[in-house]
Amino acid sequence: MSTGAWNVLNTWLQEAKDEDNFPLVVELLKVYKLMPVTIEILKTNNAAKTIKQLVKAENNGEITNDLHVET
Repeated sequence: MSTGAWNVLNTWLQEAKDEDNFPLVVELLKVYKLMPVTIEILKTNNAAKTIKQLVKAENNGEITNDLHVET
């Protein structure tokens, strides 16, 4: 996947998070899970930071368990 596609995916994830659109966040996290994501790719934008914030918020009970992604 090209860098441009990763940036679009990151933009969608950030917007969904900012708008509290958790069903979309879950679907986007599933895409990240399926794709061959590397640390280097995640470092090209703030996707890793956004995902970490989502996990932290879920663990702290700030958001519902809607973000649980089945394996």
